[in-house]
Amino acid sequence: MTTALERPLVQRAPSHPFPLAVAASPTRVLLADRHHLFRSGLGALLDREDDLAVVAEAAGGEEAVAVAAGRARRSR
Repeated sequence: MTTALERPLVQRAPSHPFPLAVAASPTRVLLADRHHLFRSGLGALLDREDDLAVVAEAAGGEEAVAVAAGRARRSR
């Protein structure tokens, strides 16, 4: 098992037609929108991407700040 320090900081995207560099770990995303259906749909699209990870959802800006600061329960 490799640790975070042993993993490369950047790796090539194997399935992409152009030689783009992507982060070794996915970018963490917090979705914030008052419409649950929109959050669900966007979250489903983002979950298809290897370099993105939806880690939380919020119903608005204030809740998003609280979730990001660790003061609220994550809904995802």
